[in-house]
Order: sequence, then structure tokens, then C-alpha cells
Amino acid sequence: MKRFCAFLALVLSLAFAGVTFAQDKPAATADKPAAAAPDAKKDEAKPAEAKPAPTPNKGDVAWMLTSTALVLMMSVPALALFYGGMVRSKNALSMLMQVFVVFSLVTVLWCIYGYSLAFTEGNAYFGYLDRLFLKGTFDSAKGEFAMAATFSKGVVIPELVFVAFQATFAAITCCLVLGAIAERAKFSAVLVFIVLWFTFSYAPIAHMVWFWMGPDAYTDPKLVDAVNAKADEADCDYRTAAYTIAISRVAEACRLKGLFP
Repeated sequence: MKRFCAFLALVLSLAFAGVTFAQDKPAATADKPAAAAPDAKKDEAKPAEAKPAPTPNKGDVAWMLTSTALVLMMSVPALALFYGGMVRSKNALSMLMQVFVVFSLVTVLWCIYGYSLAFTEGNAYFGYLDRLFLKGTFDSAKGEFAMAATFSKGVVIPELVFVAFQATFAAITCCLVLGAIAERAKFSAVLVFIVLWFTFSYAPIAHMVWFWMGPDAYTDPKLVDAVNAKADEADCDYRTAAYTIAISRVAEACRLKGLFP
């Protein structure tokens, strides 16, 4: 009986303590907004924090690296074997080495100055030398990499990945030229021609056609309309030139065949 009474007293005391705690708790929470009011005013006085910089997606980076590897294999060995099979057997090895050396040469030139001329802000034909020797693409001391814009707003990739991707296209384009001069030029003359053609033909065309600052750089609607109008005007000019050339060639062919007087 004594034990039962002691147990009952313990239960009642715990229940009373719980009710008291439950009644005191709302008072504490009611005081919290009053204490938080000055903090809210301080937060309102603070300027809005800047949005965090976008981070590259691992899937995007993996696909870009895969695409870079595919273009690399399109050049060496695919293009080298293709051109090697189109020449005489005694010149097959020479053709293989020309493709391999030209690909390597253009890749080095791309990292030295080609990327800077093609994919930096500049004039209408060439970019500036801001990325000479890939300066600014990464910080080896801090382990940080610069980001390159894409065609989607807020989506970026590491700039070095973009450099490697574009380098393979620059190299394979120069290697394609070798098919026109196979067995017709000395190897030293080929290398000199490739350097000049890459510098004064490929780099400015790449800058005029493919370079842009990305969608995040164009926030002013007037600027966007001006850029679109300029692109439409250039497209119209190119179409007019292409149609003029095609019509003139057809007319010349008809004249030579006696269809026109």
C-alpha cells in the first residue's frame, strides 16, 4: 500500500510538472517575436546578398570530355588512316605523320594564341590577347578554374574543357587541308602554310561565327534586340552573296553550253 501511494504521488508530481512546463512554454515563444523584431529590422537594413556563382554540372563536363575524345579519334587515327589509304603505298606513312604532326602543331598554337584570338572580346575579326598562353583560365595556387558560358542561362562549364573541345576542331580542320595537297608539297612548306592558314583564316572565322559572351552577359533588352538585328542582317548578306554566286555560276555554265547567247 505504501508503495502504491508513493508511485501515485510520483505520477501526480510528474503530471503537474508537465502541465506547468506546457503553460510556461507559450509565454517564452510569445516573447521571442518581440526579441526578434530588432533583428528583423537589422536584416532589412542589410543589402541583398549576391547570388552564388553557377557551378558546372558533372554530366555536362563528362559529355564535353567525351565529345572532345571523339573528335580527337576522328583525327588521329581516323583521318590519318583515311588519307593514308588514298595515296600511293610509298606515301602512306608520310601522310600518317603529316596528320599527326599538324594536329599536334595546331593544338600547341591553339593554347599559345589561337584560343585568345578566337574566343575573347576584340574587334570584328580578332579577339584580344587576354588568354595568351591560356592566362586566366585556372589558378594553380588556389586550385580554381575559370568558367565558360554556354547557350543556356546559368549553365557553365570549366573553361579548360571548352579550350580542349575547340582545340580538337581547330586541329582537325587544319588536318583536312592536307587532303588537298597530298603528295604535292614538301613537309616544311606544309607546316608553314598550316601556321599561316590557322592564324589568318581559321582564327578570325571562328571569332566571327562562334564567339559570344553567353546569355548571362546580355541583360539589356535593347542590347539583345541590337545583337539579333545585326545577326539577321549578316545572315541576309551571306544569303544574298551565296545566291548571287550560285546564279552567276549557273548562268556561266549555261552560256558555255550554248543555252544562252
